[in-house]
Parts: sequence; structure tokens; C-alpha cells
Amino acid sequence: MSDLKQIFEAAMSRLRLTGSRSAITQEQALRLHALHLQALHGDAASQRMTFADLDERSRHEAWIRLRGMSRDDAMRRYIAEVEDIFALQRRA
Repeated sequence: MSDLKQIFEAAMSRLRLTGSRSAITQEQALRLHALHLQALHGDAASQRMTFADLDERSRHEAWIRLRGMSRDDAMRRYIAEVEDIFALQRRA
């Protein structure tokens, strides 16, 4: 496993285990979700899907906006976002 992937997985675990998800904004959660999907799966399906759930549609559209970003870049941005969240919490 690459160092980047290990750091990415550590960032996911840190966010999940500390309960910080409840302390982040909806916008941050949406960005993190999209970056997570881009890092793991690459580009989202290009066709417009129909979603009964507006939240699910918002998450998919956020992922679509990352189209073309490499998986490694998505991991780096996810890690940076998590680090920013924890830095802000320490200052508060």
C-alpha cells in the first residue's frame, strides 16, 4: 500500500473515530464525501441519474464536479480538508 493511501485511510479513520463529523458543516461533509468517492472510484457516471432523495442527488452532483481529478489528487485534497477541520477545532 502506498504512503498516500495509508495517510488517506488514517484521515478517514480519524474523522470517523473522533466524532468530528457532527462538528463539520454540510458543505464540508459534501466536499469530503465527493473527494472520498473520487479517491476510491475515480470519475462519477456521466449520465444524469434520477434520485428520489435530494441529499443523494447533491452528493452525486458534488462528485460529478470532481470529474477529471486524479485519485491521488482527491486523496491529497481529502487529507488536507480533514487536517483543516482539526486545526480549526483546536483553535476553537
